Amino acid sequence: MGRATTPASTLFDLMKRFYGISHKELASLVLSGRPLSDGRSPASRVDDRTWVSRFVVHARPEELQPEFFGDFSVSALRIIARMKSQRKGAFTGAQIFAFVCGEGARAMEAALASAGQPFAPYRALLDRIRADESLTVDEQAEAAMVLMVSAGCTCDVGRAVEEARTFAQSVHGNGLGTPPSEMLASLNDIVKPDADTSMEKVPPAPWLGLLQLNDGLVVGGAHWIAPDGEGAVIGSLATAEGEVCAVASDVSGRHVRIWRDGNGVWLVEDMASCNGTALTSALSGERVELSAGNPIALQPGDQLHLGAATTFAVIEGLPA
Repeated sequence: MGRATTPASTLFDLMKRFYGISHKELASLVLSGRPLSDGRSPASRVDDRTWVSRFVVHARPEELQPEFFGDFSVSALRIIARMKSQRKGAFTGAQIFAFVCGEGARAMEAALASAGQPFAPYRALLDRIRADESLTVDEQAEAAMVLMVSAGCTCDVGRAVEEARTFAQSVHGNGLGTPPSEMLASLNDIVKPDADTSMEKVPPAPWLGLLQLNDGLVVGGAHWIAPDGEGAVIGSLATAEGEVCAVASDVSGRHVRIWRDGNGVWLVEDMASCNGTALTSALSGERVELSAGNPIALQPGDQLHLGAATTFAVIEGLPA
């Protein structure tokens, strides 16, 4: 007999079949880097195919350990960054959102039902995300992906709904309230990924958001940096309007500068900080040390490390 279909195996299967993300790569995007009781972290085991298969991909729902996984909102953003940055056939936010609301939702519904979980709250939150006109299509894709990743990794619809609502509120300032009946009635059953672009939302230039991480978990709301102007400085003594000073004491007074160039690319540059700056890529997992005077590109899902104790996850969106 084959292995039973679970929310976790469904998530891994969907990412592999539709987006070419291998089990190993997806595991590296969702597993926690925090050490377990044996001193090793789940993320350090991604090369162990047997362990990943047994304890994550094909584990029974009751065997999934919460401590195996990182912050679900960070994982979702890293997955979206991977989808959008593929060398061949990169996907748009509209296509990702259509998938999560269509094929992804149908597959996850069957998996959750087989695990004895109610799917109605999952579908209801997807409907709220789809009906919310205050969100851009990229923001809708982010919230929906947090919902799907949370459900897949926890096999707990209530937890998944709460994770997605908390993400939408803290990052986009939106509580995803109940939509009017007439609005729901007017929605198509599935968002069409190949719809006429004239019907798609045309969002304004995205802002860059910094979500502070503590032991791999998001703490508080996003710090937003406007796409125009000179950008913003992050540092322990950065007190001017728009600057970010919510950092540890080992961060230099003016540690790094972030801005958006004329080509729409976000850049970060170390400002000769005392204790250093590093960037962990959402796509490759590679950690790169920054040097003064040599800016590098920032992508949603990247993690920015300042000194020894301050880490930010990078997102794009619009402030509330």
